[in-house]
Amino acid sequence: MAEILTDAVIDTDTRDYVITSDAEVETGVTAASEIWHALMTVKNRFAPAPDDGSELDSVRKSAASTPPIVRAMTLAALRPLVNDGRIRDLSVAVERNSLTGALTVTVTCTDSGGSPMELSLTL
Repeated sequence: MAEILTDAVIDTDTRDYVITSDAEVETGVTAASEIWHALMTVKNRFAPAPDDGSELDSVRKSAASTPPIVRAMTLAALRPLVNDGRIRDLSVAVERNSLTGALTVTVTCTDSGGSPMELSLTL
């Protein structure tokens, strides 16, 4: 069985684990990784934390998803990170590409160390 990496650093561009020069998975919790896990983990499907995650997987399956619905889903998924102080000053914008119909979610916030960050995810 594969090891569950709950503290693995995620490269938000490649959507994969960051690998060190020693061919090991880089660990260490970052705000970007926590946001990525919160948005990409399907709600109620991660046994160690069943309430974590989002319902964004349903967006990929439905053409009826609108930017306000996706924004609400994103805010709900990130609420635990705001509530416990891991991120603050959260802003979420959702835009639909007029050519492809794809939705892009852009999250801007400040991490607990005071560093601003922006993360984008195309659904």
